[in-house]
Amino acid sequence: MQLSHLGVDDSRSVDQDATDANRCRRCRVRIPILSRELLVLVVLLGVAGSVTGFLQDGQHVRRNDKTSLRGHDNLVGTVLFQADGRTLVTCGWDRQVRLWQVAEGEPGWGDEIQTLPHDWHVCAIAISPDSKQLVVSGVGGVAFWAQTPGSGWVKQREQGGLSCRSVAVAPDGHTLALLCSDRTIRLWDLVSMKEMRDLGRAPDELRAVEFSPDGAWLATSTFGGVFRLWDLTSKSRQPIERRTPEAVESFTFVPGTRILAIAQSAEDSKGLFLWDPEGAGRRLWLSDNGTGNNALAVSPDGRTLASADKDRSIRFWDLATGQLKGTLRDGVGWVRTLAFSPDGRRIAFGGQSGAVQFREVDQEGRPVDAGRT
Repeated sequence: MQLSHLGVDDSRSVDQDATDANRCRRCRVRIPILSRELLVLVVLLGVAGSVTGFLQDGQHVRRNDKTSLRGHDNLVGTVLFQADGRTLVTCGWDRQVRLWQVAEGEPGWGDEIQTLPHDWHVCAIAISPDSKQLVVSGVGGVAFWAQTPGSGWVKQREQGGLSCRSVAVAPDGHTLALLCSDRTIRLWDLVSMKEMRDLGRAPDELRAVEFSPDGAWLATSTFGGVFRLWDLTSKSRQPIERRTPEAVESFTFVPGTRILAIAQSAEDSKGLFLWDPEGAGRRLWLSDNGTGNNALAVSPDGRTLASADKDRSIRFWDLATGQLKGTLRDGVGWVRTLAFSPDGRRIAFGGQSGAVQFREVDQEGRPVDAGRT
């Protein structure tokens, strides 16, 4: 199918998250009028600080202290680990996808393995289960990359003329779901890199998409909070007809199940809870989600939910009891994305600052640093 140009303004496609991020920058300090000598001193100190910051955090010298990776100079949109946990893949609004060496106990931790540049703002990335294919979506198109022996990641194809907010790869590695800016949900064959199916239009701008762990269902949400489920074993373009949560901010499937963790936020309906679409609906209440939520992630063993909340904290929840295990606050900042490592012992997150941060997690799913709990 030939796809027409959707003509989406960059600011419109990416400003939904930027609205929240920019709220963090609105505080301004009023400075009295300075003398000329003092003003010159301030400028010189600022220049010196900028140079020092570049040397420490820029492209040439990075702090590889196992708590942060610095390379993106704008909002980080997605962080994800490859299946073996040795490589972290990140993308940002600086139009870059970066691959980092994060193997524990090996030299070179935090080194940037490769940078994949794009001509448009990158919104999201998805990687195949075998870690051999990478799909990058953004304001100007969709790019398909393949990992090749000896050459690293090589671009196979780039589809221009469409803007896609989010992307997901099915567990079987064959099906790709794209959320496009014309509000359509499109399924592609990842092998042939051709569109297979169109699930129709959403009522407002699409925000997030995820396959169920068995690959049979597809879940989507919009910026207006509309949440829908599709049964992909059916040829119908209609979503599953059952009552679904309203005002959904974030969602994610619990590994090995069709149960979802849902962050809901509206004036008359707020909450963080587990929802069973095949059972009685809401099954475990976690929080009233008073400040709102940006992203959710579940540990690989399905026991712990991490919630990146809008109060600049990350909370860890027990999915068996609904109890809070611990909270990270110090140095967290405004988080847009987070992910557990495959062994569940680390969590990576990024957001407004452009830095990607790490924290250790114990075997019970609690943040290790007592000072941040």
